Amino acid sequence: MEVLYIMKKTFKNENTDFLVKCIMQLKNEEECYNFFEDLCTLTEFHSMAQRCVVAKMLTEKKVYNDIVAETDKNLARHHGGANLAGFAGE
Repeated sequence: MEVLYIMKKTFKNENTDFLVKCIMQLKNEEECYNFFEDLCTLTEFHSMAQRCVVAKMLTEKKVYNDIVAETDKNLARHHGGANLAGFAGE
């Protein structure tokens, strides 16, 4: 139970409550896209989407190497096939 308490203490506050309630009021995909377009940058939005994909893969018991390979492939596709080495600071 201690882990749950720490998570709530870290994530849950007046501002996050408001954010969650706003998201829960969205009625369809278009409203969601409009909401997130107003709320975050394109990079932030894509980052959140990628984190959701990773979380899904973890629940599917994917291994680390599969997750890295899939997320790198998606990153390359998002950046028009740009060289990933440039993103790694190489």
